[in-house]
Amino acid sequence: METSATFVVLICALVSSLIEANSNYDGTFKYCKKTGPTSEICKPWDSSAVVEIETEDVYEEGIPTLNLYFKEDSFQKFRKLNLTEGAYKRFNISTSLVFDGVNIDGASGPFINQDKVKAISLMNNGLQEFPRDFFRGISNLIYVHVSHQYFPTLSKHMFSEISNNILTLRLMHNSVTNIEAEAFSNFRKLKNLMLSNNELTELQPNMFIGLDNLLALDLDRNKIITIQPGTFGSLLKLRWLFLRDNLFESLPDDIFTGLGLQLLSFSGNWTEHRCQSLFEHLDQLRLGTCGHIIIRKHKSAMRL
Repeated sequence: METSATFVVLICALVSSLIEANSNYDGTFKYCKKTGPTSEICKPWDSSAVVEIETEDVYEEGIPTLNLYFKEDSFQKFRKLNLTEGAYKRFNISTSLVFDGVNIDGASGPFINQDKVKAISLMNNGLQEFPRDFFRGISNLIYVHVSHQYFPTLSKHMFSEISNNILTLRLMHNSVTNIEAEAFSNFRKLKNLMLSNNELTELQPNMFIGLDNLLALDLDRNKIITIQPGTFGSLLKLRWLFLRDNLFESLPDDIFTGLGLQLLSFSGNWTEHRCQSLFEHLDQLRLGTCGHIIIRKHKSAMRL
């Protein structure tokens, strides 16, 4: 009996060591270390980055589903990470991918055919242009966040590899100065577009063509001086518009006429009196903010 127990212990130890030895995902990583019951941190080959891997309690054919968070291991003068086509094809990635502070220049289709991926976030990657080919072959994306980069112009071509099913697009802190005509026209299902903390100075017609289902547009903290008539003409479902802390010089009183806005945030721009004249043309407005006042539908202005 004692011999059998000893044998079982030895077998368990052997299995455990084999699992540990093969926990680098078939050679994808130089090594991996457990950091918790469902998490580990792995070091890609020839890379300054590390990957935090979180296993979800969802299994298909005995294969765990994973969320990946890429980040820099420590301060590196030269950052690098191999993201060639299909580099992570062995992974059953569940929902999200995050790249924080990692160099992804030149990445082309590293997650091609990962149809379970719903959300991707790219932050502080030192990008000088939008990483179009990074998104190639990820067919079911609904959320994209790209922030703290540098690409002054947004164009339709730049977004051509992003799924047309996307619902939320967040492009903050990217030094954007120009949006080309019909840049977002492939995103007919998009509901939320965040462009805050950029360098836009003028909004023009055709910038937002094709956004038939857009509900929320955030343009806070740009440098917008004026909005050309017709800029929002195609945004028939727009309900929330954020224009705080811009540099407006003049606007026609009817610039928002025809929109079904329920919330308009205009603080940090004009005097209270001039804001009120804009709000008067919004029949469906429930809440408008400007300076130290709140304007509510069917109610007089209320001070904050």
